[in-house]
Amino acid sequence: YNNFSPADTNRLSKLLPDNVDNVKLIMELDGIASFFDLQLKSVSVKELSDADEPDLGVMAVSFTVSGPYGSQISFLKDLERSLRIVDVQTINFSGGTQTSYDFQLAMNTYWMRAK
Repeated sequence: YNNFSPADTNRLSKLLPDNVDNVKLIMELDGIASFFDLQLKSVSVKELSDADEPDLGVMAVSFTVSGPYGSQISFLKDLERSLRIVDVQTINFSGGTQTSYDFQLAMNTYWMRAK
């Protein structure tokens, strides 16, 4: 770990942070959504417990994103390429206007618990 460059250490901390920062996570999601002219709504965050992995924290995050279908696909691709580990649990699309759709996304993200 000490042999890693500061840039690599920073990337590792994004991949699997050592704490959960709900506000930062929501701001990251909102930043990705805003980049694609999408509106992030109805954000819900809940900590889950995993008795099998006491050193690993799990956070369930759900939200709605509204905007054009193509922008939503770009949002998902950007989320897929982000350094933060996320497991998408569900995606539900629903109709809106002719140019805007809503989709609800539920995912889990992780962090290492302090020892």
